[in-house]
Amino acid sequence: MRRNLIIIFFALIMLTLLNKWICFDKNTNLEILLARDFMPNKPMIKVFSPYNENEWNVDIVDIVTENKMQVRNINNKLNQLHVYSLNENEVSLVYLDFEVALFAESYINEKPEMKIITLKGPIKKGTIWESENYLFEITDTNIEIKTPAGVFDAIEVTLKSKVNNSEEPFHPKQYFAKGIGIVKVIDKNYSSELIKVDYESNKLKGLSDVFEYLKNI
Repeated sequence: MRRNLIIIFFALIMLTLLNKWICFDKNTNLEILLARDFMPNKPMIKVFSPYNENEWNVDIVDIVTENKMQVRNINNKLNQLHVYSLNENEVSLVYLDFEVALFAESYINEKPEMKIITLKGPIKKGTIWESENYLFEITDTNIEIKTPAGVFDAIEVTLKSKVNNSEEPFHPKQYFAKGIGIVKVIDKNYSSELIKVDYESNKLKGLSDVFEYLKNI
């Protein structure tokens, strides 16, 4: 009888330790950072501070699926439509169109015509990738960014030109927050930060709606 109690006692200890190990493993998995997590997770309007006095910049994220995202980038100089491919390890711009004003139209299923990597995993300090004429490097994964739209826990991506330059180099930086995407950009001659996030993107049906919307910002 005593032997059976000892066996049961040790079995309970092992079961407790096993449960703790399983919970720890699950918690660890929850902490894994994925590239697509740092993109908008739902349709939204993102208004950025102007690069200069006469320029404004708005991202209208109007379609988000499991593996694609459509964004209309609108400013007072140029209108662009971007389609991104989303997966755990990589976010890439795969389709680009200009002067697209019909907001109801989806370009998600257009044939990919490019691959410009926006963000690449693993999301950890030191991850490096090439895109166009730049080297991108994740230089911080736990940085607090304060903007007029709020305070965000962000990752920092630093861009380095592959073209030799005799001047003292300045490395532009991008800051990505979970579920939002870019919240701040710092370049040599300008910086821009998120000043408003609005989740009612369906109220903007065309460019005239955007112009009216910005009057109230």
